[in-house]
Amino acid sequence: MGLETKVTDKTLTVLLDDELTIYTANLFRDLLAEQLKSITHIIINLSKVTEMDTAGFQLLVAIKNLSSKYEVEFVEHSAAVIDVLELYGLSGDFGDSVIVLGESVS
Repeated sequence: MGLETKVTDKTLTVLLDDELTIYTANLFRDLLAEQLKSITHIIINLSKVTEMDTAGFQLLVAIKNLSSKYEVEFVEHSAAVIDVLELYGLSGDFGDSVIVLGESVS
């Protein structure tokens, strides 16, 4: 799993660069858990996610549930991520703008 992280001013920015599946979700979860003590804002760039399964989806939901303690944003959703969000009927429920076929869904 390709993963780039950057922490600036209590903001953790993560760029996922590969699949977000049962094979990689735990690695991403563990990395995120290590960073939570020193941040207040999480930005996860999903533009390079090539594949996502239910485990990846569940991880995104768990991260979104951190919103009571952290400001959480998912940005630049890839087609693979949008497909899974649409499959579950949740493309607008994350509170982030998701571009679907040229339309903005909030």
